[in-house]
Amino acid sequence: MKRKLFAITFLVSIFCVGKGQNPAASKPETIIIKLQTVKTTAYGYLAGMTDTTLRFSSDRIAFSDSAMQNFTLHSYRFYEIEKVEIRKYGSLRKGIIIGGLAGGAFGCLLGPVVNNSLTFGSFTGSPATSGGSAHILTGLTIGLITGAIIGVLAGKRMRKFYIQRNQQKFLDMKAHIIQMYFKPSTKDSSIIY
Repeated sequence: MKRKLFAITFLVSIFCVGKGQNPAASKPETIIIKLQTVKTTAYGYLAGMTDTTLRFSSDRIAFSDSAMQNFTLHSYRFYEIEKVEIRKYGSLRKGIIIGGLAGGAFGCLLGPVVNNSLTFGSFTGSPATSGGSAHILTGLTIGLITGAIIGVLAGKRMRKFYIQRNQQKFLDMKAHIIQMYFKPSTKDSSIIY
């Protein structure tokens, strides 16, 4: 019974920590970008967009950073761009943390079930004598590692846009970026020229 209570408390606390983040008070989004033209591939951070131009910096910059004049910006027009890949800065770290915690919680719950002498509902012997705590720790370790690996794979995934020198595809990408990465209060920001 204590084990079930601990597992439920652990999962509820993880949920509460995740829900306790205040998105309105968060910093402006920093978006990592990989841009391919016919001749080159460029990497950087998205700084701004117009209906025909994409601007980025090789230095870390937030999309709505008011101090853009201090950065060297590179501009590409839609007719130069073949493909754009984007992801949020920090999504890799977030994927590792969430994946590791979820995998660890699942491993803690699954560890005792794997043990033949310890199953939920029938408790025979103490965890120390039947090896239950070792199974919990083994499940926790395997779950943490597996969850972190899955989190890395999910966190480093980049959203791909195939522009192919087409303005309509460029405008569709711009609308998607605004919809997915920015709060409604910044959608009409002057940063998106």
